[in-house]
Amino acid sequence: METKNTPHLPFLSIIVPVYNGAQTVEKCVESLLAQDYPKDRLEIIFVDNQSKDRTLQVLQPYAASGKILLLSETNVLNAYGARNTGIRAAKGDILAFTDSDCEAEPDWIRELMVSFCNPLTGCVAGEIVPAKASNVFEKYGGEGFLSQRKGVGLAFPPVKGGNCGFLKHVLVKIGFFREDYPSGGDTELAWRMVQQTKMNIEVNLHAIVKHHNVSSLPVFFRQYMRYGTHIYLFTKLPSGLSQSRPSFLKVLINTVTYFMVFIKRVLLVCFHRTPSSISKLDQDIYLMGPVLRVLTEWAVWWGYRFAVKNPSLLR
Repeated sequence: METKNTPHLPFLSIIVPVYNGAQTVEKCVESLLAQDYPKDRLEIIFVDNQSKDRTLQVLQPYAASGKILLLSETNVLNAYGARNTGIRAAKGDILAFTDSDCEAEPDWIRELMVSFCNPLTGCVAGEIVPAKASNVFEKYGGEGFLSQRKGVGLAFPPVKGGNCGFLKHVLVKIGFFREDYPSGGDTELAWRMVQQTKMNIEVNLHAIVKHHNVSSLPVFFRQYMRYGTHIYLFTKLPSGLSQSRPSFLKVLINTVTYFMVFIKRVLLVCFHRTPSSISKLDQDIYLMGPVLRVLTEWAVWWGYRFAVKNPSLLR
């Protein structure tokens, strides 16, 4: 669907939760202001989630000039609470979501709208790529975790809050994001939509946002420790949602398994037998992928153990 010069375009709201996003939020705003979509059919909503850095100082000039709507959510301290605050204020027929550490391609909204041309599409999951891919940590965060490519063709693909869209009337019918979820609430909302309505989830790899992935080992390890704390929080949900808890024995077994994969790949690289699909630019992530997987396994385990011993310290 060509959105330029097309009459009766839907009004669309972009909702962005932000917490301590001073380093990346300005680029995020500028990318949204540069969208190839009529400005009179688009609103941009940022919801601050009690930031403690310079986030508000960065966003306030944009709000004062009317370029964005700046809201605050201080009761529910997670991205889902902030997104729900944005939903309640949104005027759009379609709600698009991204994060403050993302930059949207200029045709992001236009590509999302292509998928919504299908009357049975209630949710669109777009592609998330690394804003930079200068080292293995940044590459792993894109291909190993955020990319939607693995969801293509699945009946129930996962949905990432950094790049997705929903029909607002669908959310009004089924309810908003669950605010007691520490993570995974984006996919839960989409799957709830499929279960309660006749609407489908569509993956659109042409609707692209670029995510600023972590770029150093300490930050990489802390990020996956946080996922471990999320697993602990899942076990405390009133719904009793089942979640596989990290096991020391399982982590140990996986460490041995991925170490053997690493050794095999080292030999393949040394003897120039790597798969033809692996370019020279991607050989580092091909080689180091198993090592990073081991690091994530241990980080998640340590994060879970930390949460068990220090539940009062979790945000």
